[in-house]
Amino acid sequence: MGRGTLPEFILTYEDTPPSFNAVGHSGNRWSWTKAKKSWQKTMEDLLQVEAVPRRLGRVEASAVLTFTDRRRRDTVNYRTLLEKALGDALVNGGWLEDDTGAEFSFGSVAFEVGPRPQTLLTLAAFPSESDGNSVTPPRLKTQDGTSPPPRRIRRPPRG
Repeated sequence: MGRGTLPEFILTYEDTPPSFNAVGHSGNRWSWTKAKKSWQKTMEDLLQVEAVPRRLGRVEASAVLTFTDRRRRDTVNYRTLLEKALGDALVNGGWLEDDTGAEFSFGSVAFEVGPRPQTLLTLAAFPSESDGNSVTPPRLKTQDGTSPPPRRIRRPPRG
C-alpha cells in the first residue's frame, strides 16, 4: 500500500522568531533555551489548533516570515530556531515518533514585507506506514466548498 499525503496544514503565528544571532550566537545558553522552549510551546499550540492528526509517518515543513522592514536577513539565522522548535514539538506532542531526517524535514524559509510580523508554516503530513492512509484530518469546509482561512494565534502582550 503506497504512502499517501494528507492535505497541507497552515500554521500562522502573529510574530517572528528571533534571529539565531540574537539568542544563540552570543554564547548565552539560557537565551537560546528560553527562546526554543517558548517557540516549541507555540508550535504545539498551533498544531493542536489546526487539528493536525497525531502518529504521522513524516512531516515536511517550510516557512514564510513577514517582517515590517526590508532589511536583508540570513535564512539560516531564522530557520535554526524554527526547525528545532517544530521538530521537538512534533515529537513531544505525539505527532511524530522522532524528528530524524527520515521523519521530519524543514525546507525553505522565505521572507516577505508586510504591515506586521508573522510566521506562516506550511506542513505536508504523511500517514505512518502502520496506519496506511487511515489518518484523516478534520478539515472544515465553508458552504461554497472551500476551506476556511487558517486560525491565527496572537502573541500575548509583552510586559
